[in-house]
Amino acid sequence: MTIYDEWGERKLQMFQSLGLTVEVLWRRPLAAKGLTSTEVRQVMAAGGDCQKLVPRGAAAMLSHLGIPTRLQGSVSREP
Repeated sequence: MTIYDEWGERKLQMFQSLGLTVEVLWRRPLAAKGLTSTEVRQVMAAGGDCQKLVPRGAAAMLSHLGIPTRLQGSVSREP
């Protein structure tokens, strides 16, 4: 796994506490992370297409579960 921040460190500890063997390949600054899940959710909430932002299988599952539509419905709109 690659660790970018405190959340990555916590995930590592959780996995290890479950007895899983985890290999940390890199510890990198958060600025090196690139695209985040928050950014993907923002694209979907705005009605954008996330197909090119996520792996093909993830895009199919998001669509199957109706996540883009659900996110669009959660955006507050001004009257």
